[in-house]
Amino acid sequence: MFNSSRPFTSTFFINVDYATGKAFNHWLDALSASFAGVQVLAGDLEEAICTHALYYSIWRRYEAMPERFDWNLKAPSVRFYPLRPELVESTYLLYQVRRKCVSSLAYSGLPLVQPPLGSVSVS
Repeated sequence: MFNSSRPFTSTFFINVDYATGKAFNHWLDALSASFAGVQVLAGDLEEAICTHALYYSIWRRYEAMPERFDWNLKAPSVRFYPLRPELVESTYLLYQVRRKCVSSLAYSGLPLVQPPLGSVSVS
């Protein structure tokens, strides 16, 4: 059902107004990085690799996944990173299927933000 419900392939999906079908906003958020993992679980490995590559390229450029990235301006619109696990989880799922993945994701910047107690975000 998942594969047959899409009329075309896309690297990412945008938020649209369901009544008009027009773009609702021009950003990707850190939570949507989990979609590559959903694609892996659905068996859509080729699209999962492409989706993951998009989010990973943003991660590499800013050394973390911004909470929001404006794909129209090609810049973060919210410049902090609350250490969400979605991209790491998608990377893990891809690794489990392919047994190879980008290892620098697990190490880039994370040792610098380990607090003794409480929560942390990167600004």
